Formats: sequence, structure tokens, C-alpha cells
Amino acid sequence: MRFSETVDATTLTISDVVLQPSGNTTSTALSIRLRNGSSGQWSSSVSLDGTVIEINIGVLDLNAIKKIKALARETDNTYLAFSSLLISDMAGLPLVPRASESATRVTGFTADSSPPVLTAFALNLTSETLTMIFDETVDASTLDETTIMLHSNSLLTGGSQLLRAARRKTSVDSTSLEVLLATNDLHAIKLQRDLAVSGPSTWITLQNSTVLDMALVPNGIEYMLQRSSTFFNDTTAPRLTNFSVNINASQLSLTFDEPLDRSTLVFQEITLQSSLSSKFEYEFQGLSNGSSPSRDGLVFDII
Repeated sequence: MRFSETVDATTLTISDVVLQPSGNTTSTALSIRLRNGSSGQWSSSVSLDGTVIEINIGVLDLNAIKKIKALARETDNTYLAFSSLLISDMAGLPLVPRASESATRVTGFTADSSPPVLTAFALNLTSETLTMIFDETVDASTLDETTIMLHSNSLLTGGSQLLRAARRKTSVDSTSLEVLLATNDLHAIKLQRDLAVSGPSTWITLQNSTVLDMALVPNGIEYMLQRSSTFFNDTTAPRLTNFSVNINASQLSLTFDEPLDRSTLVFQEITLQSSLSSKFEYEFQGLSNGSSPSRDGLVFDII
């Protein structure tokens, strides 16, 4: 900010700065008031007394600004409003205010050209969701879920799964985006014994332009590799969805709602009964043994 005379930097009140999209507005929904603090998360200034005072916009304020599509996209929608409390001159005289109805227009403007970067992600196999955290606000509507791939290690040499049918769960522009995993993708992940069984075996890559930020700048690198910062394993018990019996082939087929480990199948735990309300011993028949040619999956054939 440039002033007509030298001002006392120690009197600067950053929280008095309001950015708004026009020179005459009373809409607080389209305006952002800066918040000050010593952390990089908040806006601050290290300027000395002079005619120019620079404010370093903190990450939280910057993301709040970027979230409003009508604000600070160009010169024509970047205005500054402030009260007399913003700063004082060297004699202690307060600044001439510029209210929101008569805000001053920016004279120098540099648009956002930095690509969004994935900083963390969480995979929850119980809620069947993938949550991605970016370093800036991204445009939720631009997310291409089909360019997201999970990997079992950082070398990308083990198991992997491209999310072919995932869908965006949240539509709000934010630094956090949540994706709901499709059933087929989820089953494919669970069938791979080295993929997404723990935090260290859960990595992600995003292809170029998986998502755009609010200035429509894509994640403009070939891919972004990140290890899961939070991992929740599957805690939902599998369920039998249906079964069939072929007397001629002496075969019993069991179908479950998620892929299961064939090696854990215990034939002796299976009992057939004549009805839902069977009570007598002759109405039950447990398997004494059996075999299954099936592999890990949803359906097990027992002979």
C-alpha cells in the first residue's frame, strides 16, 4: 500500500483491511477482511516506517480470497476498503478512511499462476472415501476422478488401481476434496494383497490436470506422488448376499458383498437347513468337508 506521506508502521492494523470486488458494495459475502498473526497462516507485515507498507497475505486469508470467484481475479474486481484505524502518520494523525461504498481500486495486480499441490490424503476403506488436501483452494467442479491412481509403494512397482468410477462427494470449492470410491474400484483394491493394507502401502498419484485451482491453473506436473497421511482399514464385516445349490453337480455357490480370502474358508462352519425356522436335528446338515477351486473374490464354489 502506498501513502501520500510517511506512516508509522507500528500503528498498522491489518484486520482493518478489506478486499472487495467493486468500489461500491455492502456485501460481506463477497468481501474478505484480513486477519493478522505471527504465524504464516495469518497475514502479517515486516515493513518499516515509510510511504510504502507491504502486507504478507497469510495462507488462510489467501485461500479465503481465492474461494470467492468474483474477487481478486483481475484489476476490475480488486478494491480495498479501510477505516481511519488502519494506520497513522508519524505525528499520530489517523488515515483518511475509504469505506466500502467508496473503496480504492488496485493499481498493480498479478494474477495467480501457481499450480495447486497435493499436500496430504486420507483413505478410509470403511466409509469408502478418499480425501485429498491441497495447498490452496481448488475448483471442485474441475476434479477428474478418473486420473487418480493408488499404489502400494513409492517406486510404483507393486499393486496399483486406477479409480475408474469414483465420484466427487463434495461440491464446495475448498482446500479439501472428498471422493466416494465406486464398488468395482473398492473390490479391485481389496483383491490386491499388497495395496492399501496399511498407511505405508498406500500411495497416490494425480495426473496432469487432475484438478484446477480457482484461477483455473492445473496441477501442471506429470504426476504428484504422496503417501497416505491417514489410513483407516476396512472394519465392516462381510455379508453373504445369496447362495445356490446344484444337487446334480454336488456344488454349493456362496456370493458375498466384498472380496474374501479363499484360504480362510472353513467348510465345517457351513450348515444347510430345510427352512428359516428349522428346529429339529433332521432339518439340518452341516458340511463335514469340501473343496473349492475358487480364488479370492466375491463368489466361492464348494464341491
